[in-house]
Amino acid sequence: MIEEKDHGRLETAWMEMMEDGSRPLPEFFAIAQALKKAQANDQALLLLEILAGNYEDAADPKRSLEVSRHMVF
Repeated sequence: MIEEKDHGRLETAWMEMMEDGSRPLPEFFAIAQALKKAQANDQALLLLEILAGNYEDAADPKRSLEVSRHMVF
């Protein structure tokens, strides 16, 4: 999806991974890193913001902060 620049499909998969709840954070970070390498920094930032917001909503500030550290500004 990253190589094909299919960000819509990637975002859907990201949301499904979040809803599943069983994926460790490093898997999300690996996807964001692959986006950064593909020069898709805006998409990486968007997905990480969604993930951080998810942890904020779940009252998990520790994980939200950890996600925020991986954001590209």
